[in-house]
Amino acid sequence: MTQKDNNPVTGGLGISGRIAAFFQTAHITPLLALVAFLLGVFALSVTPREEEPQIDVTMANVMISFPGASTRDVESMVATPAEHVLSRMTGVEHVMSISRPGMAVLTIQFEVGVPRNDALVSLRDTLDSHADWLPQNLGVAPPLLKPMGIDDVPIVSLTLHSARDDTTAF
Repeated sequence: MTQKDNNPVTGGLGISGRIAAFFQTAHITPLLALVAFLLGVFALSVTPREEEPQIDVTMANVMISFPGASTRDVESMVATPAEHVLSRMTGVEHVMSISRPGMAVLTIQFEVGVPRNDALVSLRDTLDSHADWLPQNLGVAPPLLKPMGIDDVPIVSLTLHSARDDTTAF
């Protein structure tokens, strides 16, 4: 036969119940709560705060026009080779491209802390020195570089939709 625990505090409780019962009856619990509170106050006091922290995240859009080309041609002949070239740059965290008929738009995001001017000069040098990845004699325009910063990202985006087919977005 098994013997039941006759202790009214721990009788029939699982492991978490026994731990909770221990802390409810222990005399050290208020001291532990006070230490946790004081550590929280200390952590709050030493954490640096700024009203408007300056985060140096440099991004740039590279737009490459390829008039008359289909989306598939733009992707295979312009966007994919450009992604390969630009992703090998030092300090680049992420390269993303969007292909549409006649245009490729690449967004290059640099690592946090890379100085803006250095990143943009390096990007322009890479675009100029690796112009051979662009198709020659097919009407591809030289890459257009548009710098962006963290402040250029919208905080609200509004989309308008119509059920009528005769209305289009401009």
